[in-house]
Amino acid sequence: MKKTYGVLIGAILMGLMLAGCATTQRLATPSGKPEVNINTTDRGKIKSVIINEFMNAGFTMVSEGDYSVVFSKPMEGFGGVMYQAMLGNSYSSSPELNARINMATTSSSTRVMAQAVVRMQNAFGREDVNDMTDGKAGAQLQEILQRIKTQVEAQ
Repeated sequence: MKKTYGVLIGAILMGLMLAGCATTQRLATPSGKPEVNINTTDRGKIKSVIINEFMNAGFTMVSEGDYSVVFSKPMEGFGGVMYQAMLGNSYSSSPELNARINMATTSSSTRVMAQAVVRMQNAFGREDVNDMTDGKAGAQLQEILQRIKTQVEAQ
């Protein structure tokens, strides 16, 4: 009886691990990553809308440059606990989701690209960084970028 439960639990855990590793389809953008092309060269205007959107989503701005903005947000709930359990231990720091937004201006528009990574410091002080752009986080970033594009072009 105990062996049956062990096999059942093992099968459930294996299924959860495989489901967690699944990625979404390649995004329908030129790079396959989250990006939009906004019909303005006013990076200040774009950056203002970007900051507002990410603050509304619960992120904190970590750094800002002429062509990029970086945001951070702690991974909370079940996802954060599972991430720490799978890739860390009780001595690891809580995982943080970081979003980097890069902008490149052309003659008549601005290309805005996004990247999502999860950072966590392990028990030995080394920082583990995992790119999550190709998964669910990338699809969510694409939705945010589309909202930003719509807002900027409506102004």
